[in-house]
Amino acid sequence: MDRGMSSILTIAFLWSASSAAAQCVDLAPADDGTGVSIGLVISEIDPGNYIEVYNFTSSNIDLAASTFQLCSPFSYASVAGLGVTDVPAKSYATLSWPAAFTDGDAGGEVILYLNGSFGSAASVADFVCWGVNPHGTRKALAESASKWSGSCAAALTGGAIHRTIGADGTTAAAYDTASAPSPLNCSVPSIPTMGEWSLMVLATLLLVAGGFIVRRRTAHVAASF
Repeated sequence: MDRGMSSILTIAFLWSASSAAAQCVDLAPADDGTGVSIGLVISEIDPGNYIEVYNFTSSNIDLAASTFQLCSPFSYASVAGLGVTDVPAKSYATLSWPAAFTDGDAGGEVILYLNGSFGSAASVADFVCWGVNPHGTRKALAESASKWSGSCAAALTGGAIHRTIGADGTTAAAYDTASAPSPLNCSVPSIPTMGEWSLMVLATLLLVAGGFIVRRRTAHVAASF
């Protein structure tokens, strides 16, 4: 491998490593077939601590200006008031746990609504339930919206319920209830843009040119003795 290619690979590695701490895996939720364009899904819940959401679109979602609502029947919380102002494209965000929600490891139900029309199936953006529900339910509403089918997921044995990668989130099989909490506030890795590649190539050329000049000067000095 020549020195130029080696330098390019080195810089590319350093570029990816420098942002690795702020990056994580793409949840890549499957289309649930409802035709409801939402952009935001519930990715993890640690009852009593937080609700994590994932923005699977290619654009930022402004939560502070959004109409999203969370419901744990029959308590409600505006997403805009849960401590996160926005979720960048392909990113996770951890929302504060709504004080009125009573869900626990033994059972619970949380609904993400597009707006405050809580009795409308068309407003159900996402739904998840697990274990034995300790409060009221809107499971039938979620089922009518095709956001859920069948029994709830199992009670939590690891402390959190996680939506699995590539799942559509509409059945118990789409969730992991045995893993420990792992809240994320990060973005998935991105492929370098043409501009970023151009900068890396330019930096490489400068490094190679600098090395060439140093070698020439060293050889000239050595020849003068």
